[in-house]
Amino acid sequence: MSAWRMWAAAGGLAVALLACGPVQAGPGDDELGGGEPQEPPKEAPKEPPKEEPVKPPPDAPPDEPPPMEPPPVEPPKEPPLEPDPGSVDAEVAAAAARKKEEVRVAELIKAFNKEMKQGTPEQQMQALTTVSSTKHRLVALAVIPWIQPTVEERVLDLAIEVAKGQSSPEVATEAAKLLDKNLDNPKYARAMIGILGRSKDVKQVSKLRSIVKEKEKFSLDMQREAIVALSHIGHRDAIPDLIKLVKEFENPRLPAKDVARKNALEKAVEEALDLITGTHMPNAKGWNLWWQANEKTFQKPPPGGEAPK
Repeated sequence: MSAWRMWAAAGGLAVALLACGPVQAGPGDDELGGGEPQEPPKEAPKEPPKEEPVKPPPDAPPDEPPPMEPPPVEPPKEPPLEPDPGSVDAEVAAAAARKKEEVRVAELIKAFNKEMKQGTPEQQMQALTTVSSTKHRLVALAVIPWIQPTVEERVLDLAIEVAKGQSSPEVATEAAKLLDKNLDNPKYARAMIGILGRSKDVKQVSKLRSIVKEKEKFSLDMQREAIVALSHIGHRDAIPDLIKLVKEFENPRLPAKDVARKNALEKAVEEALDLITGTHMPNAKGWNLWWQANEKTFQKPPPGGEAPK
């Protein structure tokens, strides 16, 4: 088609449209007159608000375990009731205990005697050491026969110490007998005197005083041992004799033959007086005054009481 024809066609179409007037758009027509009616643009769907993550509560302090309850306190177990000391049950129980101890000591002594008779000196010393831990009159009576000059010296020395550690009237009585039989053996005699002192038997005070007084009969070593023994027993009857010795040793004109005795005994006498009386005086005059003031009461029972031991 020629350009002219195309223009003419276009012009005729325009005239026709003007003659018909404006075309009303239908409800479904596009106001611009073309194509399908367009829906209003849809708004993009709104995203739902994002839920914020739930924050954990602030750290709470860890739950402390409940305090442990202390275990229930059990009431103290009451010891079994002991029978009254004066009751029949108490006497029976005491007798049974004594019997049991006697049996134990008898077995101990049986083994001791076997070792002492058959053992070497080392075994004998071990046997003495074993029995020394038991304080019983039967132990002392078993040990004393082994305090003999014929026993090896180290065994003899240990036997003496073990016997001194046993204190009972039976021991003192036996030691006094052996002393009288062995006065010519100074070491043995001193051992027996020492046993008398450790026994604390008041009945031996008279014998010990006689040893101190009879200075011509007994050696200085035996006299000194007797003074020490008197201090162990601690009886008032020894006090006047000891004060006399203090006065004797203070004599500036002491005979030469007695100077050696003074040197050997003076310290033992002072210590014995201090131990027996519980006091100290510097000289014989002080001791005499003290004795005058205390003679009637020292170690004597008050009215209706018992004498102190």
